[in-house]
Amino acid sequence: MMLRRPLTMAMGLIMVTMSHSAANAQLGYVPNKLQINGPVSMSGGSTAYGDWLRGEGHRNSGLGQMYSGMGGYLQGLGDYEMSHQRARSMSLQNNQVAMDAHNRKKENHVQDVEGTKQANLERNLNKHWSQTRDRPTLDHVSSGQTFNQLLKDMQGRLTAADFANVRLTQEELSGIRLATAHGLTRGRVFELLDEAGAVRWPTSLRRPEFRQHRAAVDESTCKLLAVEPGSTRGKELLSKWDAELKSLRDSIGFLNKSGNMIWYEAKQFIEGLQALSQCMRTHEFEEAFNGTLDVQPQTASELVEYMSQHKLRFAASDGAGTAAYRELHRVLAECHRRIVPAPGKNLIMASQGR
Repeated sequence: MMLRRPLTMAMGLIMVTMSHSAANAQLGYVPNKLQINGPVSMSGGSTAYGDWLRGEGHRNSGLGQMYSGMGGYLQGLGDYEMSHQRARSMSLQNNQVAMDAHNRKKENHVQDVEGTKQANLERNLNKHWSQTRDRPTLDHVSSGQTFNQLLKDMQGRLTAADFANVRLTQEELSGIRLATAHGLTRGRVFELLDEAGAVRWPTSLRRPEFRQHRAAVDESTCKLLAVEPGSTRGKELLSKWDAELKSLRDSIGFLNKSGNMIWYEAKQFIEGLQALSQCMRTHEFEEAFNGTLDVQPQTASELVEYMSQHKLRFAASDGAGTAAYRELHRVLAECHRRIVPAPGKNLIMASQGR
């Protein structure tokens, strides 16, 4: 029994050593073989094996420290990543806050600009209405400008029925003068041309210096009135007429030395012929020349209906129609207050044609 116990312990140590060696072999580590030469002493074998286990413990302790260091490094790397993500998140948040503040400032600026623009438009519109509708001067009424502005504001919403209660005699209505859409009147046509279509040259343009220009314009005018202005030939003659009038206009500069009134008379006459050229490209010249503007309405309703049909405008009064102009303006102003809303965005947009 005394020999069996040490032998059993020795066998157990050998088995532990073999199992440990097998485990190390599976991990790729082959420990130094324990060399036993000669008779084995149980006490000496235990000491050698204890030394070997101690060495293995130191080795495993070094690996543990290395793994611990690697774990610390990975933990530090993770902490850095978390800090970087937090900093990036805070930066994005700050950028968003700054962008929101910038957008709010921009929106407030746009609102301020729009508000100022709106206020200016309303102020200008009120001033416009004061001059054309509420408190126009007699000259404005007699010139026909107020009528045309009010009609433009109402944009075709005025009907002949609105003038059914206007009481004007035929004599009073005959004092109303009409013009084409571009302001051409029959009187203005015959200030520029006579009944035969010849140009009525003013004194300022009858000077010898303009003889050649006058001859060229007279020839083109005669040919132009003999053809249809809308035809190919008519368009060619109109282009030639425009060039000749421009050449004449460029040649009158020296008249300033003779007196400003002489130059102004020549300039106004040439500009009248140029406006007549533009009207010849439409039916306005024909309307002014063939008597369309010489209508004799029986009532104010007939007058308004006729003007709407031919797209005519009011021309300046010659003095005989002052009473009719005043009465028609009173009715137009009432219709304007009823049809056109109070100053505001919708009205301003409508007045701008939006």
